[in-house]
Amino acid sequence: TCKKIPIVIGGGHNNAYPIIKGTALGLMALGHPRGINCVNLDAHVDYRVAEGRHSGNAFRYAKQDGFLLKYFPLGIHENYIPNPILQEVKDTADIAFSTYEEIFIYQRRTWMQALRDAAEFVGDGTLTGIELDLDSIEYLPASAATPCGVSSREALQYVVQMSSDCQVAYLHVCEGIASDNHGLVGKLISYIVASFAKSSYNKTLD
Repeated sequence: TCKKIPIVIGGGHNNAYPIIKGTALGLMALGHPRGINCVNLDAHVDYRVAEGRHSGNAFRYAKQDGFLLKYFPLGIHENYIPNPILQEVKDTADIAFSTYEEIFIYQRRTWMQALRDAAEFVGDGTLTGIELDLDSIEYLPASAATPCGVSSREALQYVVQMSSDCQVAYLHVCEGIASDNHGLVGKLISYIVASFAKSSYNKTLD
């Protein structure tokens, strides 16, 4: 009723489950259909088996509890996906994904094409959560820092594209290490939030 978009910063990706659940329940109380969509820029699919709640299975729990409808993990690393989980997400009609390798190594699609694919998949009019795991960004201090990932610029493009093309439910930025010596994580998060706010505001003016 306040017409505000929540922005959640910090913590682990295990927090995606309560954010999705809380958003879905709040929207249901306002008369929206049950469940929301999610797009997730991440090195990991975070769809491990339901063996107790942790950061690697938040989206599975949200899916099995009916709060998550469509899910698109973007830029996931093929080396981090166990074959059974990869096969499962391939066989699930309301889950689609693009891997880091097929975009940047094999060059089967461009980054902008991958962004459009993700936005089109979740952009069916259903409110969509925008997830950004900072361990997807190369050389950034994060819980699972990587030398191979998207650039900070590409992460900002992701936020802008998703907030422009989707009906946004929330923005969630997680897994950064805030105590890095140069303050890079905090400064990048400020760019992410500013880009998101500007894109969302400009969208309301269209």
